[in-house]
Amino acid sequence: MSSKLFQNVIIQMKDAVDRTIGVVDEQGFVVASNELAIIGSRLDDFHLYDFDGENSAVITENRVYCPLSSDSTKLDFAAFAEGTDPLTKTICAVSAVAFNEAKSNYEE
Repeated sequence: MSSKLFQNVIIQMKDAVDRTIGVVDEQGFVVASNELAIIGSRLDDFHLYDFDGENSAVITENRVYCPLSSDSTKLDFAAFAEGTDPLTKTICAVSAVAFNEAKSNYEE
């Protein structure tokens, strides 16, 4: 159900964002994205060990990843945005907030 929930948020954000955004699971597989062709594929630059337990962004060569909050201590999902500039980091962080809020509301 999470992927459908995340995809609904992305559809609402699609016109406001000028780059590829989405959500990956703990293995780096894209579960939702505004670029439909990459859903189900694995992003090779995603590495679970890069997340050190803090809620800080991880910047790779091509993308920014922001962890989504979870009740458990392990990372379940992370938002991503294509690019590495400061605006991309902001887009990723704002996307993560939107995904977390939608997930929280759904769980209630």
